[in-house]
Amino acid sequence: MFPTNKTDDPLYNSRIISIFMEYLDLHYPRVDNEAILAHAGITPQELRDQGHWLTQRQIDRFHEKLSEVTGDPDISRKVGRYAVSSKASGVLKRYTLGLMNVISVYMMMENVYPTMSRGVTITVKKLGRNKVEIITTPKPGVKENPDQCKNRIGTFESVGKLFTDHFSRIEHPACINKGDGYCRYIITWDSKPSIRWRRVRDLMGILGIPASAAFFLISPIAGLLAVLSGAILLLAVSYYAERLDREELARTVETQGNAAKSHLDEINIRYNNALLVQEIGQASSTILDIDELVRTVVGVMEKRLDFDRGLIMLTNKDRSRLRYAAGYGYSEDQGRLLKGTEFHLDNPDSRGIFVLAFREQRTFLVNDISKIEKEFSRKSLELARRMDVRSLICIPIIYEKESLGILAVDNVRSRRNLTQSDVSLLTGVASQMAVSIVNAISFRQLRESEAKYRELVENANSMILRRDIRGNITFINEFAQRFFGYTESEIIGKNLKGTILPDTPDTEKVLKDLVRALQADPDRPFISEDENILRDGKTANVAWTYKPIFNDGGTLEEILCIGNDITRLKQAAREKDELEAQLREAQKMEAVGTLAGGIAHDFNNILQAILSYAQLLLMKKEPGDPESEKLEAIQESARRASDLTKRLLIFSRKVKSKLRPLDLNQEVVQVSKMLERTIPKMIRIELKLSGNLSSINADPVQIEQIMMNLGVNARDAMPEGGTLTLETRNVRLAEADRGKPLDAQPGEYVLLTVSDTGHGMDGEVARHIFEPIFTTKETGKGT
Repeated sequence: MFPTNKTDDPLYNSRIISIFMEYLDLHYPRVDNEAILAHAGITPQELRDQGHWLTQRQIDRFHEKLSEVTGDPDISRKVGRYAVSSKASGVLKRYTLGLMNVISVYMMMENVYPTMSRGVTITVKKLGRNKVEIITTPKPGVKENPDQCKNRIGTFESVGKLFTDHFSRIEHPACINKGDGYCRYIITWDSKPSIRWRRVRDLMGILGIPASAAFFLISPIAGLLAVLSGAILLLAVSYYAERLDREELARTVETQGNAAKSHLDEINIRYNNALLVQEIGQASSTILDIDELVRTVVGVMEKRLDFDRGLIMLTNKDRSRLRYAAGYGYSEDQGRLLKGTEFHLDNPDSRGIFVLAFREQRTFLVNDISKIEKEFSRKSLELARRMDVRSLICIPIIYEKESLGILAVDNVRSRRNLTQSDVSLLTGVASQMAVSIVNAISFRQLRESEAKYRELVENANSMILRRDIRGNITFINEFAQRFFGYTESEIIGKNLKGTILPDTPDTEKVLKDLVRALQADPDRPFISEDENILRDGKTANVAWTYKPIFNDGGTLEEILCIGNDITRLKQAAREKDELEAQLREAQKMEAVGTLAGGIAHDFNNILQAILSYAQLLLMKKEPGDPESEKLEAIQESARRASDLTKRLLIFSRKVKSKLRPLDLNQEVVQVSKMLERTIPKMIRIELKLSGNLSSINADPVQIEQIMMNLGVNARDAMPEGGTLTLETRNVRLAEADRGKPLDAQPGEYVLLTVSDTGHGMDGEVARHIFEPIFTTKETGKGT
């Protein structure tokens, strides 16, 4: 284990680790890259972000786990040799492509290296034509581990390989891991073959001139032959050198072209990945139907990802089955097979990749399915053969530790190896899918809940409405609309005042008082009984219950009002009160009648004695006796008193009324004559008698008494004079008039109307006029 550096400052660009991941995908495809990253505390998202920087602690733990899982102590150096040609090298590759010789690349290290590491400073010094010195010095507080040094050596070695057929040679006389304060690298490399042959050519040209001159001194013929031979040899060497130079240039251009193509491919991949994330994100934010969402995501995957086939499977509601949701790249037969296949999640013997990925929340990357056939059930293997699966990636779709489904891709045409980078990308897609599915499920549940709530509210046999604190109506259910007579569009936004409540200052005060009360004590139940106004102008009694609705900030926004029509209940209560009053009156009348009956009997006995004695005295008197007139007056008074006792007995029901047919007009004329002698002359009596008045069945004594009492009362109401009118006429009560007045049945009746022009009576007096002992007269003025 390497010593862990205590600093947690961001020092190393994520591309360094990305190069390692790329190398592992190529040379160690069975290694679980995610486990290495997890051990180091590095997320795939951080790795994909080229602007992210890692700490020394993360780098140390990464190398620790890398050596453990690969078992190769020299793997960091090998990755370094791979670095310059890797896809993740980024800036280093672009600088290398722009330079045409080795030394230029090394000299640019001072500018390029800081884009990859902030942990050391680097200086480069040219020592010769094919030799440089590079010194790296750790910054204060930074302590690199040996694998970082090995990786750096491999990176420096790889530069020579780009331009020659051999890696550069490196001497490492000083190292921070051996106690030195810096790392010193002496780097040498071979020259290109074309350069060596050009040097031979130049040397031959230089030496050929004096050699030819020497041969000419010996012999002109020999000199001529020497010149010709040297020229031919020089031309041959020049041709070979130029040929090598062209071949090297072609290889360099090809290498640069391949690197450029790789870079363009990388740009395209990143572009498509960016569009993938954007389009899936856009679909997630706008599509709230799960089926449509899954189809859209699969369509984006087909367009943006380099996989021949892909599918998404989701669990059913009871989480017992895994079912095909959507896919691409499959034939019609394969599509039908997938749609008709269900994977049993509740069967412990199910061992298919899809079931294991879902149940164990495990990712599968398989480049050769034949190597893992023993791990799966026969049914799963048969399905894989029928689907022509050779390699695949299967990712569980997980939200908050709960599996929702799986996402799987494979290649059947391209045959390219599936990599851990593919897994990382698809894991991101699956994570976004999980959030989107949960959002869609939540929206569906919310919509169903809202529908149930709306159905409950709309079908409730109560008035339900919401109003804001100003009294404006924001919601009203159908029952309330029917009750008040307004449509939703007519009343939403209108104020309670002026629609269902009277537009008065008192109403305004009541509305404001309710808001203040609910704000002060929101937990207290508030109930009121109001007289509301219907659209047709009629009124109705409604019992309202109020519930405050607060926003997230705790501010009262609306008031929920639930009302029940209590108009009939109030009417029934009033009728009950009236019936109770009538019962009390009946009991009072019964008591009065009983008292009156008893008094009438006793009084009648006394009157009979008075009448008898008066008659006896009259019998003893001679005609013309002055005392006879007085005795007759006593006798007349006794008879009148006897009539009064009869009326008392009738009132007490001790004696039945004597009903007989009579002409009401005749009775009115007789009473009017009696009234003319009784009431003052300044009161005029006017008769309006119907000429063809029907006969009635009544007690003439009671009829006379009624008209006399009304006449006397009219006299008292007109002390300054006036008109007393007695009117008779025939009337017919229709079915609509049933019960008016005095529970009368439909039919023919005679109406007697007694009216005067007096001062009238107020409502309080009118309520008591039928009480037998009620009077408005002062004491001493009669009862």
